[in-house]
Amino acid sequence: MRPSRLNAATGGGLIALLLVIVAVVGKAELDGGFLIGQYRAARIQFSDYQLANARPPVPCPRQAFVLLALGQSNAANQVGEPVSAVGDLPAYAFFHGRCFRIGDPIPGATGRDGSLWTHFAQRLARERGIPVIVIAGAVSGSTVENWRRDQHSILSRTLRSITDAGERNLAVDVVVWLLGEDDAGRGTPTVAYREGLLEVIEKISAAAGEATAREGAREPPQWLVFQATRCHGDPHAEVREAQRQVAQAKPYIHMGPDADALGPEYRSDGCHFNSAGRARLVDDLIGRLRALSLI
Repeated sequence: MRPSRLNAATGGGLIALLLVIVAVVGKAELDGGFLIGQYRAARIQFSDYQLANARPPVPCPRQAFVLLALGQSNAANQVGEPVSAVGDLPAYAFFHGRCFRIGDPIPGATGRDGSLWTHFAQRLARERGIPVIVIAGAVSGSTVENWRRDQHSILSRTLRSITDAGERNLAVDVVVWLLGEDDAGRGTPTVAYREGLLEVIEKISAAAGEATAREGAREPPQWLVFQATRCHGDPHAEVREAQRQVAQAKPYIHMGPDADALGPEYRSDGCHFNSAGRARLVDDLIGRLRALSLI
């Protein structure tokens, strides 16, 4: 049975205990060791529950445009000033089987600031007059290899969200992938990034088809892969090439906005987008969705 709420004191005590264990283990565990991984997974889970339990759930709409938002910090709650929920607007976040009026920070993504997705969902709901649901699964500092290997359970939590949505007859329409800055910093080669992301896409697409299969049809959701590698430096050619190749690999994968094209004036710290950068990316994303007849 999945708990619907997490006791804050218990969760805080668990994290404190894990921090002590990590300190005792020392340098031998610092490179992705088991205890470090368990600590990070627990920290992510605790953050998820804190964000979800800070607001009341509302009934999920029976039909909606459903966006699954994956990636690292620029796909998480580290983008611009927070945007508040709007009570009469059919724009929602979905987390652990429940819907919430979407507002920053959104549950399912790490960080405590603004996001792309509240601005996106509220704007789309206003302009199209349809319910919009965002399922967030972004983890700050994550790499494509973290996702491929399901380190810190970051892939598992996304697969669980897809299953939860399917149980409520909510099918994922579009998946957006905004990740590459940390891979650029690590110098991930084109082949490694491409093959890693294609493996992640296959697993998530299979889960989405399984969760919402109707009469044997298991069509994958559409994907938009952002070109995103820039963080305190220039764009990274090899990772950008990998993202381009992935967008050409399957008919349901498309090139998303070029986040690298936004310079320092659109970023708060040379890496994370400010409110102006957020507005530009949302404009581009909605334009691409329209061009592909996805909205």
